[in-house]
Amino acid sequence: MSADKSSLISDEERERLTAERDRIREEFLFSREHRPPSTGKGIHHTALICRDVRTTVEWYQNVAGFPVTVLFENRDLAGSTHFFFDVGNGNCLAFFDLPGVDPGPYDEVRGGLHHLAISVPGTQW
Repeated sequence: MSADKSSLISDEERERLTAERDRIREEFLFSREHRPPSTGKGIHHTALICRDVRTTVEWYQNVAGFPVTVLFENRDLAGSTHFFFDVGNGNCLAFFDLPGVDPGPYDEVRGGLHHLAISVPGTQW
C-alpha cells in the first residue's frame, strides 16, 4: 500500500488508473479551439434532499441570495415538497424533503453527491 494516506489503493493500481486516465485524456480531451460545441444549454436543475423546507428556503433565499422560483408537492411522495432556486444563467438548484423518511446523518457514499460549486460575485461571497 502507498505511504500516501490519501490513497486507498496500491501504487500499482494507482499507476494503472493514471495510465487509463492518460489514454482517455489523449482520446477525448481537446483544446478549446478544437473542441466540438456542446449541444447542451446548461443544467436545468440539480435536485438535493433537505431535512427542513423552511430552513432551506430561508438560507438559500435570504443568505445565499438565490430567489425561490417554484414550490409544490412532489409528485413521487405524498406530502413531500419540491422547490427550486434561481442560481443564475437559467440554472436552478432544487430540493425536496422526504416526510416520513429519516435520511440519517450525512455519509459520503458511492452514488452520493460530493459537492456542488456555484459561482457568485465576490461581494456576495
